[in-house]
Amino acid sequence: MPDREGKFQHAIDLLNRGKAAEGRVLLEELHAADPTDAQVRLSLGKLESEELRLDRALALLEPLVHDRAHGLHAATMIVHVLSRAGRLDKAIARAAEFRAIFPLDPNLALMAAAAHSSRHNHEDAERLLREQVAATPHADVEAALSSALLNVGRVDEAIAGLKSALGRFPGDVGCLAALASATNYVTTSREEGFRIHGALARLVEFAVPVIDPLSYENPPDPDRPLRISLLSADLRAHSVAYFVEAILRHHDRSRYHITAFSTSAVDDEVTARLRPLADAWRQHTSGSPRLLAREVWTQKPDIVIELGGLTGGSALPALVPQVAPVQVTAIGYPNTTGFRTVHYRIVDSLTDPPGEADAFCSEKLVRLDPCFLCFTPRTMRVPAWSASEDAVIFGSFNKITKYSDECIKAWAELLVRVPGSRLLLKSPALEGKSVRDHLLKRLAVAGAPVERVRLVGKQEAETDHLAMYEQIDLALDTFPYNGTTTTCEAMLMGVPVVTVEGSTHAGRVGLSLLSAAGFPELVARTQAEYIDKAAQCAARVQTLRAERVARSRQMLASALCDGPAYTARWQEAIRWMWRTWCEQKRSRSSPSERR
Repeated sequence: MPDREGKFQHAIDLLNRGKAAEGRVLLEELHAADPTDAQVRLSLGKLESEELRLDRALALLEPLVHDRAHGLHAATMIVHVLSRAGRLDKAIARAAEFRAIFPLDPNLALMAAAAHSSRHNHEDAERLLREQVAATPHADVEAALSSALLNVGRVDEAIAGLKSALGRFPGDVGCLAALASATNYVTTSREEGFRIHGALARLVEFAVPVIDPLSYENPPDPDRPLRISLLSADLRAHSVAYFVEAILRHHDRSRYHITAFSTSAVDDEVTARLRPLADAWRQHTSGSPRLLAREVWTQKPDIVIELGGLTGGSALPALVPQVAPVQVTAIGYPNTTGFRTVHYRIVDSLTDPPGEADAFCSEKLVRLDPCFLCFTPRTMRVPAWSASEDAVIFGSFNKITKYSDECIKAWAELLVRVPGSRLLLKSPALEGKSVRDHLLKRLAVAGAPVERVRLVGKQEAETDHLAMYEQIDLALDTFPYNGTTTTCEAMLMGVPVVTVEGSTHAGRVGLSLLSAAGFPELVARTQAEYIDKAAQCAARVQTLRAERVARSRQMLASALCDGPAYTARWQEAIRWMWRTWCEQKRSRSSPSERR
């Protein structure tokens, strides 16, 4: 019926304009009138998925799997919904079932691979994606394959594959974004990394309206209370949550109103911890940057801060075109975004030395000294030594992607130099046998006595993870991409950390963290000095074990964990950004400029 079709199109138009409640009313009316209408069921199932009514989404979608016109779309959505619900084994099983029906569909392969990766079955994800590439080459699948390779530590292979894919799919945003992010893990020129990030940003911005930031009608009063929108997919059990908590907990609520936008479907105990600390909390789970941007814009914020950069699931795309007078990136990504709509990036003078670092960022760098981060522990555990042997045990709990060839070589030399010493490496990817075998082979080629290397996978509970630090004497930071949360956790547990001062932000985070915590003597300038410092620590291992509690207390009393002082500096930086905009606004009132 024409009236029915018109009503359906109106519902879809409302949804596309961010008016989900009104769109839902129309879809529910249409579904009640004719429950067999596949098009309505599919749209309503998608809406239920976005709003996390997952059981009803599945009930709506399941009858459509064998529908000639909508079966493939319904099958893909079912796998997606099961994954969002955390029912990963079921998602994997259903994906295999559906791929027998739709064997060449890349979206089903992507959904299945994502579910495998969430289970840390990276080998299965890689196998599935390789099969899909061989059957039907697709840019998104190539980008996902690179992520699977990164997850198992095969960084060079991932980068080579992405460059090859860009030759076949020139200008593909997904492949270029994956390449930009992957460059953080390798020793590459800062110029090349900056060029790749910039190329990605220009590609994304090309067809997007340019909005003059001075066109916003926010009152240009430099000292008034500010409305801040904080965007993140990681306000949950994730590393970013450790470093955002201080801001939420200690900000001056009379001067800074913070609305936290959580864009993750996960709502866990960490989410519950953070939610009451914000002045307002919004859960946005549509997965659409456009709809997220619209929702943020309706709040009329003065400043928007995103915490993900180019990491997976980041809210960064919602800042293009911009949704507030001032837009900022912070905490979650160790490089420039490349986007001109992101005006500022929060760093410090150690991670990004003035002068030399500014040339490789599209944003203006705002330095929050002495450290751009503040660590808030969630779980406290008395530092102790619990290993069953007296041998010196070195360890690294960073993700395997950061185990560069330079790291492997240094660790091998250290094991040889310190007789009887052992190396404990822990990373979720090490659940896979082929991943373990590949890493042991790399260590053996570098000359490491692999019989003295122990590999451990993921601990589900945070307390179990922290307990693993009781089994190492010295944490070995990774380079050229340093650890962040792992470095803080090691110091919290009284374990000293040795790091190398690198040339990029990613390679200087260790320098910043150790300096802020009061342990600058453990920062090496060269890889040779890194090995020397680690060996010197090994020579006084009994003293290090006895000092665990004192070291933990020193870290907790340091600038790295001083939430009130850090937040005060953070607020000063935000206020400076706002005053800069106010000065520009008062000196030049300009209309929107669009292209």
